[in-house]
This record gives sequence, C-alpha cells and structure tokens, in this order.
Amino acid sequence: MPLAYVKPEEAFMICTDRESGEVRPVYHVYKDENIELRLTWWYTIDLDEYLGHEFDIRNLPNFAGTSNLGSTQARLKMHARLLQEALDNKFAWFDGLQFEWDAERYELYQQTNDKMDQLSESMNPVGAK
Repeated sequence: MPLAYVKPEEAFMICTDRESGEVRPVYHVYKDENIELRLTWWYTIDLDEYLGHEFDIRNLPNFAGTSNLGSTQARLKMHARLLQEALDNKFAWFDGLQFEWDAERYELYQQTNDKMDQLSESMNPVGAK
C-alpha cells in the first residue's frame, strides 16, 4: 500500500523578526518521518521537513531542563517561550530555514541581565521605603 505525504503539525508560532513583524509557524518533527512518532524536543520551520533544518530545543543556551511540565500544551508553551526569548535577544536566529545559536551571545545576555538586576537592587534596597 503506498504511503501518502502528510504535512507536519504546527507546534506553535514565533516572531522571527520584531522589526518587520514576521511571524512563522514552528512544526513538529517525526521519527523516521512517521506522523505517529512525534519527537518531543525537535522542531523545524521548514514545511518540507528537510533534515538539515531540524533543531533540538534542548540545544538552546537558555534551556535549563524540565521538571514535571504536566501536559503537552504546557511543554509547547515553554518551548515557544524559550525559542522566542532566544530570538528576541539575538542569541539564536534563523539563517533562512537553518537554525543557529551562539552560547557566547547568551552569556553576554545573562551578564547584562545580572548587571541590570544589581542596579535595580541598589536603587531599591530591600526594606527601603
């Protein structure tokens, strides 16, 4: 019996460019291209599902692991939030359909956030009125 191609399911939407407002769907990826075997951590923005365009959300530098996330919806929301944060803060990006990320950019992002937190704390000390 011949097999029919089935488009990948949309996992969530992300904004890939805040300046232009470009919003793109992120699709699920499947083991052995079998729609019944959806992978938990892998995604693509390539509707044609080219293997080189898949990415593992756990490779994001801001991915800190998971505890019990409960539902699939909760996991997808967390993955969308992590990916959007990475794109917005430019430590991850799409080069065409290829996903790229840079751990050093994430470290700079973290250092900047830590300095901002310290500045905020110094301006508003605990217990001050």
